[in-house]
Amino acid sequence: MEYLDNKIKDNLKYLDKILEINLSKGTNYKIDVKTLAENINPIDISSFFSESWKDKIKGFFVKPKPLWELFGEQELNLDDASQFNSEESKFVNALLYLHNEGYIIFAQYPINTSLLLFKGMIKISSGGFYKEYTRQKKRDLYQNYAWVVAVLTFMAGWILKPLLKIVQEYFK
Repeated sequence: MEYLDNKIKDNLKYLDKILEINLSKGTNYKIDVKTLAENINPIDISSFFSESWKDKIKGFFVKPKPLWELFGEQELNLDDASQFNSEESKFVNALLYLHNEGYIIFAQYPINTSLLLFKGMIKISSGGFYKEYTRQKKRDLYQNYAWVVAVLTFMAGWILKPLLKIVQEYFK
């Protein structure tokens, strides 16, 4: 459960990072995918924790190509993320999600440019996807506490009412 929660948090932070880079590094809120990928700079950490010593050595010396080298000037097809490896597909799927939700517009011309929309600026100014997720988790926790308190109050009233009648009769 904790692993899944951490994975969700990492993915939401990744979306926030894309929006923040789009806002800060872009000119007129436009940025090309090469610059965006350069600023995200994914690192293949899993290679350091592979199963065998041979894999660790190989992972240390054989570095994956950074995204900006792969995307460069070629046209990026958001409809087919299967053509990319896992780190690249994470990036492409993040762009596709932000585009479909109306946070950025992705244009093929000029080559691979994303434009941050007003909705994306609002999302970043309100703390982003990760902040919204943590706020919702806190709301759910407080809602659970409220239900527990309500049930305990009902049970206490249900138990105390007969006791109060007994005490009143005793002191009459």
